[in-house]
Amino acid sequence: MRLIPALVVMTALVACEDEKLENVEDSGVVEDIDTDGDGVIDSEDAFPEDASESKDSDEDGVGDNADAFPDDASESADSDEDGVGDNADAFPEDPMETSDSDEDGLGDNAERDMGTDPENPDSDNDGIADGDEVAGGTDPNDEDSDNDGLTDSEEMDVGTDPTNADSDGDGALDGEEMDDGTDPNDANSGGAEPIVPADGFWKFTSATISNDQCNLSLILGFAGMSIEDILPAGFDLTGNSATSFTGSMIGSTTTCSLAGANFNCGSVTTTETFDMAQTGFGSGTVDIEMGISLTGTMLDTESMNMSLDLDVLGCTGADCGSLQILLPYPCGVGVTGSAILQ
Repeated sequence: MRLIPALVVMTALVACEDEKLENVEDSGVVEDIDTDGDGVIDSEDAFPEDASESKDSDEDGVGDNADAFPDDASESADSDEDGVGDNADAFPEDPMETSDSDEDGLGDNAERDMGTDPENPDSDNDGIADGDEVAGGTDPNDEDSDNDGLTDSEEMDVGTDPTNADSDGDGALDGEEMDDGTDPNDANSGGAEPIVPADGFWKFTSATISNDQCNLSLILGFAGMSIEDILPAGFDLTGNSATSFTGSMIGSTTTCSLAGANFNCGSVTTTETFDMAQTGFGSGTVDIEMGISLTGTMLDTESMNMSLDLDVLGCTGADCGSLQILLPYPCGVGVTGSAILQ
Protein backbone atom coordinates (compact mmCIF):
# COMPACT_ATOMS: atom_id res chain seq x y z
CA MET A 1 0.00 0.00 0.00
CA ARG A 2 2.02 2.92 -1.28
CA LEU A 3 -0.86 5.39 -0.76
CA ILE A 4 -0.35 5.76 2.98
CA PRO A 5 3.35 6.75 2.76
CA ALA A 6 2.45 9.33 0.08
CA LEU A 7 -0.20 10.89 2.31
CA VAL A 8 2.26 11.03 5.16
CA VAL A 9 4.77 12.89 2.98
CA MET A 10 2.12 15.42 1.75
CA THR A 11 0.93 16.09 5.30
CA ALA A 12 4.48 16.77 6.37
CA LEU A 13 5.01 19.21 3.47
CA VAL A 14 1.82 21.16 4.31
CA ALA A 15 2.82 21.40 7.94
CA CYS A 16 6.23 22.67 6.88
CA GLU A 17 4.71 25.40 4.68
CA ASP A 18 2.34 26.47 7.50
CA GLU A 19 5.29 26.74 9.82
CA LYS A 20 7.17 28.88 7.27
CA LEU A 21 4.14 31.19 6.88
CA GLU A 22 3.84 31.58 10.64
CA ASN A 23 7.50 32.43 10.79
CA VAL A 24 7.06 35.07 8.06
CA GLU A 25 4.09 36.61 9.87
CA ASP A 26 6.01 36.59 13.14
CA SER A 27 8.88 38.37 11.44
CA GLY A 28 6.57 41.27 10.35
CA VAL A 29 7.16 40.78 6.61
CA VAL A 30 3.40 40.59 5.83
CA GLU A 31 2.73 43.70 7.86
CA ASP A 32 5.25 45.65 5.78
CA ILE A 33 3.36 45.08 2.51
CA ASP A 34 2.57 48.34 0.58
CA THR A 35 -0.01 47.32 -2.02
CA ASP A 36 -0.37 50.71 -3.74
CA GLY A 37 3.32 51.57 -3.53
CA ASP A 38 2.76 54.97 -1.93
CA GLY A 39 5.35 54.49 0.82
CA VAL A 40 2.78 53.78 3.53
CA ILE A 41 2.36 50.16 4.57
CA ASP A 42 -1.11 48.69 4.25
CA SER A 43 -1.63 48.34 8.00
CA GLU A 44 -1.21 52.10 8.41
CA ASP A 45 -2.83 53.15 5.10
CA ALA A 46 -6.52 54.17 5.23
CA PHE A 47 -6.58 53.63 1.45
CA PRO A 48 -4.18 50.69 0.84
CA GLU A 49 -5.14 50.42 -2.84
CA ASP A 50 -5.06 54.15 -3.65
CA ALA A 51 -1.59 55.61 -4.11
CA SER A 52 -2.95 59.17 -3.94
CA GLU A 53 -4.35 58.78 -0.42
CA SER A 54 -3.20 57.29 2.86
CA LYS A 55 -5.01 59.25 5.63
CA ASP A 56 -8.63 60.02 6.48
CA SER A 57 -8.34 62.23 9.55
CA ASP A 58 -12.06 62.84 9.96
CA GLU A 59 -13.03 59.27 8.96
CA ASP A 60 -15.61 60.47 6.42
CA GLY A 61 -14.46 58.10 3.68
CA VAL A 62 -12.68 60.84 1.72
CA GLY A 63 -8.89 60.93 1.83
CA ASP A 64 -7.21 63.99 3.33
CA ASN A 65 -5.63 64.96 0.00
CA ALA A 66 -9.01 65.12 -1.78
CA ASP A 67 -10.92 66.41 1.25
CA ALA A 68 -11.33 70.21 1.30
CA PHE A 69 -12.12 69.85 5.01
CA PRO A 70 -9.94 66.94 6.24
CA ASP A 71 -10.81 67.56 9.89
CA ASP A 72 -14.57 67.96 9.40
CA ALA A 73 -16.53 64.76 8.85
CA SER A 74 -19.61 66.73 7.72
CA GLU A 75 -17.83 68.34 4.75
CA SER A 76 -15.46 67.21 2.04
CA ALA A 77 -16.05 69.53 -0.95
CA ASP A 78 -16.06 73.30 -1.58
CA SER A 79 -17.08 73.60 -5.24
CA ASP A 80 -16.99 77.41 -5.38
CA GLU A 81 -13.87 77.69 -3.18
CA ASP A 82 -15.45 80.23 -0.85
CA GLY A 83 -14.34 78.50 2.35
CA VAL A 84 -17.79 77.09 3.15
CA GLY A 85 -18.41 73.41 2.50
CA ASP A 86 -21.00 72.41 -0.08
CA ASN A 87 -23.26 70.80 2.52
CA ALA A 88 -23.49 74.00 4.57
CA ASP A 89 -23.44 76.36 1.56
CA ALA A 90 -26.88 77.40 0.29
CA PHE A 91 -25.19 78.37 -3.00
CA PRO A 92 -22.37 75.82 -3.48
CA GLU A 93 -21.67 77.03 -7.04
CA ASP A 94 -21.64 80.76 -6.23
CA PRO A 95 -18.56 82.13 -4.41
CA MET A 96 -20.44 85.39 -3.71
CA GLU A 97 -23.11 83.69 -1.61
CA THR A 98 -23.21 81.16 1.20
CA SER A 99 -26.49 81.72 3.02
CA ASP A 100 -30.18 82.30 2.31
CA SER A 101 -31.55 83.10 5.74
CA ASP A 102 -35.17 83.46 4.66
CA GLU A 103 -35.02 80.66 2.07
CA ASP A 104 -36.52 82.82 -0.69
CA GLY A 105 -34.01 81.82 -3.36
CA LEU A 106 -31.90 84.98 -3.04
CA GLY A 107 -28.58 85.01 -1.23
CA ASP A 108 -28.28 87.28 1.78
CA ASN A 109 -25.57 89.36 0.09
CA ALA A 110 -27.75 89.95 -2.98
CA GLU A 111 -30.69 90.93 -0.78
CA ARG A 112 -28.63 93.51 1.05
CA ASP A 113 -27.39 94.90 -2.29
CA MET A 114 -30.91 95.31 -3.74
CA GLY A 115 -32.47 96.55 -0.53
CA THR A 116 -34.71 93.58 0.24
CA ASP A 117 -34.92 92.03 3.69
CA PRO A 118 -32.73 88.89 3.99
CA GLU A 119 -34.84 87.81 6.96
CA ASN A 120 -38.18 88.15 5.10
CA PRO A 121 -38.90 85.90 2.09
CA ASP A 122 -41.48 88.41 0.75
CA SER A 123 -40.04 91.87 1.38
CA ASP A 124 -42.90 93.81 -0.24
CA ASN A 125 -45.60 91.51 1.15
CA ASP A 126 -47.26 90.97 -2.21
CA GLY A 127 -47.52 87.22 -1.84
CA ILE A 128 -44.58 86.42 -4.12
CA ALA A 129 -41.18 85.33 -2.77
CA ASP A 130 -38.33 87.75 -3.44
CA GLY A 131 -36.42 85.16 -5.45
CA ASP A 132 -39.44 84.46 -7.65
CA GLU A 133 -39.88 88.18 -8.27
CA VAL A 134 -36.29 88.62 -9.41
CA ALA A 135 -36.58 85.57 -11.67
CA GLY A 136 -39.87 86.87 -13.10
CA GLY A 137 -38.66 90.42 -13.67
CA THR A 138 -40.82 92.11 -11.04
CA ASP A 139 -39.60 94.35 -8.22
CA PRO A 140 -39.31 92.55 -4.85
CA ASN A 141 -39.43 95.95 -3.13
CA ASP A 142 -42.70 97.06 -4.77
CA GLU A 143 -45.96 95.15 -4.49
CA ASP A 144 -47.15 96.80 -7.73
CA SER A 145 -44.10 96.67 -9.98
CA ASP A 146 -45.72 98.36 -12.98
CA ASN A 147 -47.83 100.82 -10.96
CA ASP A 148 -51.07 99.91 -12.70
CA GLY A 149 -53.19 99.59 -9.58
CA LEU A 150 -52.91 95.80 -9.28
CA THR A 151 -50.41 94.07 -7.03
CA ASP A 152 -48.04 91.62 -8.67
CA SER A 153 -49.84 88.66 -7.12
CA GLU A 154 -53.23 89.99 -8.28
CA GLU A 155 -51.85 90.26 -11.80
CA MET A 156 -50.70 86.65 -11.68
CA ASP A 157 -54.15 85.62 -10.50
CA VAL A 158 -55.94 87.34 -13.42
CA GLY A 159 -53.24 86.51 -15.98
CA THR A 160 -52.05 90.04 -16.73
CA ASP A 161 -48.39 91.02 -17.05
CA PRO A 162 -47.05 92.42 -13.74
CA THR A 163 -44.29 94.22 -15.66
CA ASN A 164 -46.67 95.91 -18.13
CA ALA A 165 -49.15 98.48 -16.84
CA ASP A 166 -51.40 97.94 -19.88
CA SER A 167 -51.24 94.22 -20.60
CA ASP A 168 -53.62 94.23 -23.58
CA GLY A 169 -52.29 97.47 -25.07
CA ASP A 170 -55.65 99.22 -25.24
CA GLY A 171 -54.50 102.38 -23.49
CA ALA A 172 -56.13 101.66 -20.12
CA LEU A 173 -54.21 100.56 -17.05
CA ASP A 174 -54.89 96.99 -15.90
CA GLY A 175 -56.13 98.23 -12.53
CA GLU A 176 -58.50 100.71 -14.19
CA GLU A 177 -59.95 97.95 -16.36
CA MET A 178 -60.56 95.75 -13.34
CA ASP A 179 -62.33 98.65 -11.59
CA ASP A 180 -64.41 99.40 -14.71
CA GLY A 181 -65.35 95.75 -15.29
CA THR A 182 -63.50 95.42 -18.61
CA ASP A 183 -60.96 92.69 -19.38
CA PRO A 184 -57.32 93.80 -18.99
CA ASN A 185 -56.31 90.86 -21.18
CA ASP A 186 -58.58 91.80 -24.10
CA ALA A 187 -57.98 94.99 -26.08
CA ASN A 188 -61.47 94.75 -27.55
CA SER A 189 -63.31 94.57 -24.25
CA GLY A 190 -63.24 98.31 -23.68
CA GLY A 191 -60.71 100.47 -21.92
CA ALA A 192 -59.31 103.87 -22.72
CA GLU A 193 -60.99 106.13 -25.21
CA PRO A 194 -58.96 106.17 -28.45
CA ILE A 195 -56.63 109.09 -29.08
CA VAL A 196 -56.98 109.66 -32.81
CA PRO A 197 -53.90 111.31 -34.35
CA ALA A 198 -54.40 114.30 -36.63
CA ASP A 199 -53.73 114.06 -40.35
CA GLY A 200 -50.48 115.61 -41.55
CA PHE A 201 -46.70 115.20 -41.50
CA TRP A 202 -45.28 113.84 -38.24
CA LYS A 203 -41.63 114.67 -37.61
CA PHE A 204 -39.33 112.29 -35.68
CA THR A 205 -37.55 113.94 -32.73
CA SER A 206 -35.17 112.90 -29.95
CA ALA A 207 -34.24 109.61 -31.63
CA THR A 208 -31.94 107.46 -29.50
CA ILE A 209 -30.47 104.02 -30.19
CA SER A 210 -31.67 101.67 -27.44
CA ASN A 211 -30.65 98.25 -28.76
CA ASP A 212 -27.76 98.02 -31.21
CA GLN A 213 -27.05 94.58 -32.66
CA CYS A 214 -25.47 96.15 -35.75
CA ASN A 215 -22.71 98.28 -34.18
CA LEU A 216 -24.51 101.18 -35.85
CA SER A 217 -23.51 103.67 -33.14
CA LEU A 218 -19.84 102.84 -33.76
CA ILE A 219 -20.16 103.18 -37.54
CA LEU A 220 -22.03 106.46 -37.29
CA GLY A 221 -19.41 107.71 -34.85
CA PHE A 222 -16.65 107.02 -37.40
CA ALA A 223 -18.62 108.99 -39.94
CA GLY A 224 -19.39 111.86 -37.57
CA MET A 225 -23.12 111.14 -37.90
CA SER A 226 -26.05 110.43 -35.59
CA ILE A 227 -29.01 108.06 -35.92
CA GLU A 228 -31.19 111.00 -37.03
CA ASP A 229 -28.90 111.47 -40.06
CA ILE A 230 -29.98 108.11 -41.53
CA LEU A 231 -33.60 107.95 -40.36
CA PRO A 232 -36.41 109.39 -42.47
CA ALA A 233 -37.43 112.86 -41.29
CA GLY A 234 -40.83 111.49 -40.35
CA PHE A 235 -44.00 110.11 -41.91
CA ASP A 236 -47.26 111.28 -43.44
CA LEU A 237 -50.42 110.24 -41.59
CA THR A 238 -53.80 110.05 -43.31
CA GLY A 239 -57.09 108.16 -43.12
CA ASN A 240 -57.35 108.32 -39.35
CA SER A 241 -60.16 106.62 -37.42
CA ALA A 242 -60.79 105.27 -33.94
CA THR A 243 -59.14 101.95 -34.86
CA SER A 244 -56.53 102.69 -37.53
CA PHE A 245 -54.68 105.18 -39.70
CA THR A 246 -52.38 105.06 -42.74
CA GLY A 247 -48.72 105.93 -42.51
CA SER A 248 -46.52 106.79 -45.49
CA MET A 249 -42.76 106.90 -45.17
CA ILE A 250 -39.97 107.11 -47.78
CA GLY A 251 -42.32 106.21 -50.58
CA SER A 252 -43.97 103.23 -48.88
CA THR A 253 -47.37 103.03 -47.22
CA THR A 254 -48.53 100.85 -44.35
CA THR A 255 -51.65 100.50 -42.22
CA CYS A 256 -51.35 101.18 -38.49
CA SER A 257 -53.76 99.65 -35.99
CA LEU A 258 -54.94 101.86 -33.10
CA ALA A 259 -56.20 100.55 -29.75
CA GLY A 260 -56.90 103.27 -27.25
CA ALA A 261 -53.69 105.29 -27.21
CA ASN A 262 -51.44 102.56 -28.60
CA PHE A 263 -50.61 102.02 -32.25
CA ASN A 264 -48.72 99.40 -34.26
CA CYS A 265 -47.61 99.96 -37.85
CA GLY A 266 -46.51 97.35 -40.36
CA SER A 267 -43.00 97.35 -41.77
CA VAL A 268 -41.81 99.39 -44.76
CA THR A 269 -38.57 98.90 -46.68
CA THR A 270 -36.11 101.60 -47.72
CA THR A 271 -32.62 101.84 -49.20
CA GLU A 272 -30.15 104.38 -47.88
CA THR A 273 -26.86 105.33 -49.59
CA PHE A 274 -23.85 105.44 -47.27
CA ASP A 275 -20.47 107.01 -48.09
CA MET A 276 -17.78 104.56 -46.92
CA ALA A 277 -15.07 107.23 -47.26
CA GLN A 278 -16.49 108.83 -44.13
CA THR A 279 -15.67 105.73 -42.07
CA GLY A 280 -12.13 105.15 -43.33
CA PHE A 281 -13.08 101.58 -44.33
CA GLY A 282 -13.60 102.25 -48.02
CA SER A 283 -13.73 104.87 -50.71
CA GLY A 284 -17.06 104.40 -52.50
CA THR A 285 -20.71 104.34 -51.61
CA VAL A 286 -22.90 101.40 -50.64
CA ASP A 287 -26.67 101.02 -50.67
CA ILE A 288 -28.03 99.59 -47.42
CA GLU A 289 -31.47 97.99 -47.50
CA MET A 290 -33.44 98.48 -44.31
CA GLY A 291 -36.84 97.46 -42.98
CA ILE A 292 -38.54 99.89 -40.60
CA SER A 293 -41.51 99.19 -38.33
CA LEU A 294 -43.10 101.57 -35.84
CA THR A 295 -45.05 101.18 -32.61
CA GLY A 296 -45.92 103.76 -30.00
CA THR A 297 -48.35 105.54 -27.76
CA MET A 298 -50.35 108.68 -28.54
CA LEU A 299 -49.86 111.39 -25.93
CA ASP A 300 -52.48 113.58 -27.56
CA THR A 301 -53.74 114.17 -31.08
CA GLU A 302 -50.52 115.96 -32.09
CA SER A 303 -47.72 114.13 -30.23
CA MET A 304 -46.61 110.56 -29.61
CA ASN A 305 -43.88 108.45 -28.08
CA MET A 306 -42.55 105.90 -30.53
CA SER A 307 -40.33 102.84 -30.79
CA LEU A 308 -38.83 102.15 -34.16
CA ASP A 309 -37.32 98.79 -35.13
CA LEU A 310 -34.74 99.14 -37.89
CA ASP A 311 -33.60 95.89 -39.54
CA VAL A 312 -30.52 96.01 -41.79
CA LEU A 313 -31.40 93.49 -44.48
CA GLY A 314 -28.59 93.68 -47.03
CA CYS A 315 -25.96 95.75 -48.80
CA THR A 316 -25.11 96.53 -52.44
CA GLY A 317 -21.75 97.95 -53.52
CA ALA A 318 -18.07 97.14 -53.87
CA ASP A 319 -17.27 98.06 -50.28
CA CYS A 320 -20.00 95.92 -48.65
CA GLY A 321 -17.41 93.35 -47.59
CA SER A 322 -15.50 96.03 -45.69
CA LEU A 323 -18.72 97.33 -44.18
CA GLN A 324 -19.73 93.89 -42.89
CA ILE A 325 -16.60 93.82 -40.73
CA LEU A 326 -18.34 96.48 -38.67
CA LEU A 327 -21.97 95.91 -39.59
CA PRO A 328 -22.81 92.19 -39.16
CA TYR A 329 -25.97 92.29 -41.27
CA PRO A 330 -28.63 90.99 -41.25
CA CYS A 331 -29.10 92.57 -37.84
CA GLY A 332 -31.45 94.86 -35.95
CA VAL A 333 -31.38 98.21 -34.17
CA GLY A 334 -33.98 99.55 -31.75
CA VAL A 335 -34.63 103.29 -31.72
CA THR A 336 -36.81 105.18 -29.25
CA GLY A 337 -37.99 108.75 -29.50
CA SER A 338 -41.03 110.85 -30.21
CA ALA A 339 -42.89 112.45 -33.10
CA ILE A 340 -44.87 115.65 -33.34
CA LEU A 341 -47.32 117.01 -35.91
CA GLN A 342 -45.78 119.71 -38.10
